[in-house]
Amino acid sequence: MLRFLHREKDIIRTAKGFITSKRKSDQEDKKIPTGFTLIELLVVIAIISLLMAILMPALNKVRNQARRVVCSSNMKQLCTAVVIFADEREGKIPPVSELPNGTWTHLQSQNHWARWFLQGDTYWNLGLLWKYKYIKNGKIFYCPSREAVFRYEDYSDPEFPTEVIGGTSGVRVPYSYNPICKSLEDRERVVKNMTDFKAGKRLLLVDVLRPNAVAHINGWNVAQGDLSVEFIIDHSILEDMQKSSGLTDDDYETWDRIMDKLRR
Repeated sequence: MLRFLHREKDIIRTAKGFITSKRKSDQEDKKIPTGFTLIELLVVIAIISLLMAILMPALNKVRNQARRVVCSSNMKQLCTAVVIFADEREGKIPPVSELPNGTWTHLQSQNHWARWFLQGDTYWNLGLLWKYKYIKNGKIFYCPSREAVFRYEDYSDPEFPTEVIGGTSGVRVPYSYNPICKSLEDRERVVKNMTDFKAGKRLLLVDVLRPNAVAHINGWNVAQGDLSVEFIIDHSILEDMQKSSGLTDDDYETWDRIMDKLRR
């Protein structure tokens, strides 16, 4: 009987020891930290910052290339629309402007006139593609480059094309259309018909051409008379614009020199 009681006491002591040990183990587990220390958090932030510094230039390059591709696509669609326009008008391409009475003008006496789209009731250049519904999406007339001075958003409130009032009223686009003129003295356009392009490779569209602005980081998209779109890099063009004090609208000599460089 005494042996049985001693054994029972031993069992009880063993059970109490196990329970006490388990409680200590649970308490120790609770003391294990589950979050980051301040130093660890600072290290993680530093690594993320370093990765961002490495990746951002690459991401910006990809974005710029994407904008250039969209711009090239816009130009190709505009070129196609010009061809269709001409096919329905005995080969005549859009003029500088079409007055409300239907009269066409071909005089580009100011360089910036190549970018005009709409002013009052008069449609200009590429604006005729919109007027006669060859292009129905206004965004196609606008280069997505950040260097583009004229943006679709500027003329789409409440809907495109809404004229900007004040200063030089009207609607403009960043693409210079059919910009080649006969001479410094005669600012009538050389190309008036699709057949004129066959006489020599002429420019049909030129991307953002503004002082100190390069359309796509280091070059311009250009649509030639054969309807091809090329990406041209020529840093001397930017130098020409800077020398001309901002490429003023009556600086025909600089304008024509730049157009010659863009023709290929």
